[in-house]
Amino acid sequence: MSFLRQGARDQLWRWREAIVGGGLMLFGLWLVAGPGFLLAVPGYAALAGGAALIWLGVQRARFRGEGDGAGAVQVVEGQITYFGPLTGGTVALRELQRLSLDRQMYPAHWRL
Repeated sequence: MSFLRQGARDQLWRWREAIVGGGLMLFGLWLVAGPGFLLAVPGYAALAGGAALIWLGVQRARFRGEGDGAGAVQVVEGQITYFGPLTGGTVALRELQRLSLDRQMYPAHWRL
């Protein structure tokens, strides 16, 4: 039994770098504001590292999907080109007889 529901766990996993960066920034702020000058130097480094991690985490989380995409399709002048995660292909529209998604393979592949 899990403490978090699946959707919440997925969102936390999606934003994991930004969350860790926020924690690192809080730790760095505590070091800067707290004990003294000796720990302020690594505190500033932690603040900079946390800010960089938040920036990178937000960039990655915006474009991170579920990972089960079947690829991209481009249609140019009567020709279909498929760019898949592992394979790809090109076929003329006039020669295309069937288009189907083969879910037996992992990840799923388009059959042109």
